[in-house]
Amino acid sequence: MAKHLFIFIAFLLASFSVMSATESHDSQTVRLTRKKTIPQNEQNPPHRSPDTTIEAYLDGYTLTFDASCIGCPLTLVDEEENIVYATIIDNTGIVELPDTLSGIFELQIIRGNITFVGEIEL
Repeated sequence: MAKHLFIFIAFLLASFSVMSATESHDSQTVRLTRKKTIPQNEQNPPHRSPDTTIEAYLDGYTLTFDASCIGCPLTLVDEEENIVYATIIDNTGIVELPDTLSGIFELQIIRGNITFVGEIEL
C-alpha cells in the first residue's frame, strides 16, 4: 500500500512540475488563415479548394513551420503596414526573427497562389 501511495504522490509532483514548466514557457501557436488569392490568367482558372489554415509555433523569436511551408516567402508587416522583415522559409522550417523587433505584427506566408496571414506579438 505504501508503495502505491508513493507512486501516486510522485506522479502528482511530476504533473505539477510539468504544468509549471509549461506555464512559464513563452511559446504560442500562431494560426494563419487565407487572405486572398493571387489572380490567375484565363488559361489557368483558379481551383476551388476548401479554406485551409497554417499553424506555426512561436517561441521567443523563433518561428517553426511544417514541411508544407518550406520554400514559401515570409513577411512581417508592422501596424503602419511597413514591411519590417522578409525571408524564405528554408528546409528546416525554422525562421529566427531579429530580436530587435517588438510589438504586434502581421505575419504573411505565400504558399502557391494563396496568402495566409496571422498576428504575432514579439
